Amino acid sequence: MRSKLSKLVATGFYTEALSLFSNLHFQSHPLNEFTFPFLLKVCSKLKLVPHGQMLHAHLTKTGFNSDIYTATSLTSMYMKFELLASALKVFDEMSEPNTTLINVLVSGFSQNGCYDKSLDVFRRVSEYGLRPDSATIASLLSGCNNVVKYGLRVHCWAIKIGVEADVYVATSLVTMYSNCKDPVTASIVFERICDKNVACYNAFVTGLLQNRIHQPILEVFKEMLRCSSQNPNTGTFVTVLSACSDLKNLKFGRQVHGLLLKLNSLLDVLVGTAILDMYSKCGYWHWAYGIFNELGGFRSLITWNSMISGMMTNAA
Repeated sequence: MRSKLSKLVATGFYTEALSLFSNLHFQSHPLNEFTFPFLLKVCSKLKLVPHGQMLHAHLTKTGFNSDIYTATSLTSMYMKFELLASALKVFDEMSEPNTTLINVLVSGFSQNGCYDKSLDVFRRVSEYGLRPDSATIASLLSGCNNVVKYGLRVHCWAIKIGVEADVYVATSLVTMYSNCKDPVTASIVFERICDKNVACYNAFVTGLLQNRIHQPILEVFKEMLRCSSQNPNTGTFVTVLSACSDLKNLKFGRQVHGLLLKLNSLLDVLVGTAILDMYSKCGYWHWAYGIFNELGGFRSLITWNSMISGMMTNAA
């Protein structure tokens, strides 16, 4: 049963997974602790609150609610439902939680805007003899709400437990400092990352764009092409092209467009609109119109608005 359920959930057949469980349960098919995490994930994906609560009741009746993996999935489900009290109750009923369960709780509270509660859970880690990891710190950083004093506190904890250099944590620090309008510290953290990946490059250039620091974005992009083993993705190209638009740097923008052609990247609506906008703002509306036609039926409202705005600006 576990194998069938996992395949259905992995391939997105959520309703079919619930039907399979219902049929097997009706036939008194034996269940185990590995059955329920898949079903709880289905409830989360489909936002089936009553189904999730019924599964919780069944877990309590059968005693599977004490299984750490099931409890973790149950906590995650309630967090996605924004039923925070229910999630906390599941956690409190666990006599021996693990770091993964704590991370789910910290992340859930942070994502739901309850930063004080995520800090309270974090402070309880030592009570269970557990050690927070990079995921714990990154989850705390995501909930700092652009308040630099909170971010500094979490940064100190990251240094204390030795995860500051972890690329996941460092990327979250870059984002946090950028959002707090401290691009200098974000730059320092970024430069200390040894094995930079696409995510951390994107976090840094996005932060620079947010803080209206455009020219360094082009230099960072060139560094990425030289040093990273990973190709830029949609987010990278959109940010770099936006910087070219603001700088009215047609030459660099054309080079980015040429790189996209070299990589045989089909223009998606986001990148295509960014190229269109760059050409329009650089005064070459006819090139922008060529991209507009190339996008065909994939145009969004933003694409149309950008093309219309570009033609009006260039006609003035």
